[in-house]
Amino acid sequence: MIVKIKLPIPTFPTKQIRFSNHLKATTFFLCRQCCMKNKLTLLILFFHLAYQSAAYDLKIMALDRHEYEVPGTYNSALLFQNLGTNNIQYFELKWSLNGTVIGTENVNILSSWASPLLPSDAFTSYYFPYTIQQSLALLSAGEYDFKLWINTVHGAVDDDQTNDTIAYRIHVVDYLPEKHVLLEEYTHTYCGPCYNGDLDLEELLAAHSQLSAVSIHNDVADPMSFSDGTALDTYFSTAHPNFVFDRYLFNPNTEYSSMIWSGGNSPDLTKRFNMKEGLEVSISEQNYDPASRLLTVTLRANFYANYEDALAWNVWVLEDSIFGYQASAPNPNNYYHNHVARSILGGIWGESMSTSTLDGTTAYHTFSYTLPSNFDENQIRVIGFVQRKDGERLELVNTSDDLKIQEHYVGLTAKSIQQCKVYPNPTAGMLEIETNAPIQRIIVVDLMGTKVMETSDKMIDLSPLTAGTYVFTILTESGVMREQVVKW
Repeated sequence: MIVKIKLPIPTFPTKQIRFSNHLKATTFFLCRQCCMKNKLTLLILFFHLAYQSAAYDLKIMALDRHEYEVPGTYNSALLFQNLGTNNIQYFELKWSLNGTVIGTENVNILSSWASPLLPSDAFTSYYFPYTIQQSLALLSAGEYDFKLWINTVHGAVDDDQTNDTIAYRIHVVDYLPEKHVLLEEYTHTYCGPCYNGDLDLEELLAAHSQLSAVSIHNDVADPMSFSDGTALDTYFSTAHPNFVFDRYLFNPNTEYSSMIWSGGNSPDLTKRFNMKEGLEVSISEQNYDPASRLLTVTLRANFYANYEDALAWNVWVLEDSIFGYQASAPNPNNYYHNHVARSILGGIWGESMSTSTLDGTTAYHTFSYTLPSNFDENQIRVIGFVQRKDGERLELVNTSDDLKIQEHYVGLTAKSIQQCKVYPNPTAGMLEIETNAPIQRIIVVDLMGTKVMETSDKMIDLSPLTAGTYVFTILTESGVMREQVVKW
């Protein structure tokens, strides 16, 4: 794994340095490392923290936010950190809706842990996860001001009450659109583990129809690097390969990274799909003039709830089938890169939404972009999205489907494997796959996104599967393609 931690550049919104448990330190820097030489150079710099004068200082952090929900009952998962000098064994929580206290819960850490919550220090951060046992009842449509706070610690008022409270507005509506998630992969061509990151990305895409992906390259030796990609990498990424879902900070006080090393499985992604939003994003119109190479994209945002946030528009311009080098690939010098970020229209923080963001309204925004001559217009796709840009809260709200700019361009098929054949289709049993590039992996999912089979064989027996339609994702040394197959 290639690990890097960087400070944000000054022109960006303020960002605290956040560290995860596995890093085991609160302040250090890791110098830039060269993948090609396959070694990691560490430069560790420690400094003394300010003296902790508070005996009991328990910090509360929300892991599950219920800002947009349909009527129902919900539980909240929380995370607590001990910033004082004494161990903490028990504390009391209270919460309210619209100013009325509706719940109280006494939390005994020793009922689930063998030891109390220890104080965090300069070298180790300790966190206590807890899910509230009493459900939050949101049974009718409306807007609710929710507040949750630490009432007492060891039976007394917390010594520092500035970090004891979580408060936000909950919008309960009768309908919420389906959540669409954007995966931004940070990578580069001389990174050995990044090849496996590409495979994991394709497996996630095969399993989730509401997921889109962008591969952001950043390295001085990578020809696909560009300035906005470098800026995003500096702000959000801590390693290559690194997957970030919707730029959402899943674990407060840690880095944005969500590392993927287990065949594309990700509890963070599942959690993000469940965080519904009251806004739906789509591409309402798209035009491309081959003569001038001018691309225009109009985004539409339909609001099903009120938004008080500052929102901004963006479009990712991607290119598939870019031929080049990729370390650790079976044929490193003959590799086709997909989902490659070429430009982000609106800049990394987007163009501000100036129209109404209230329930029932529809907003539009148009971007124009001239494709550089070295971009293959037949391999260009676009993804639209809306992001929040309120201070440090920088996350994507919702994302459109990705859309090809040329109607004749089909899917993610790399140029070198466009001759791939899948037959017979439909089939009652045996299926054969022919391609001029060696097959590495074939992932088969049903239309619900559930993986039902994985193989590397060109002859596949589908007789164990029930009748229906399946999506085959075929990964080869040169690229990837998808094909729908009907099983009788």
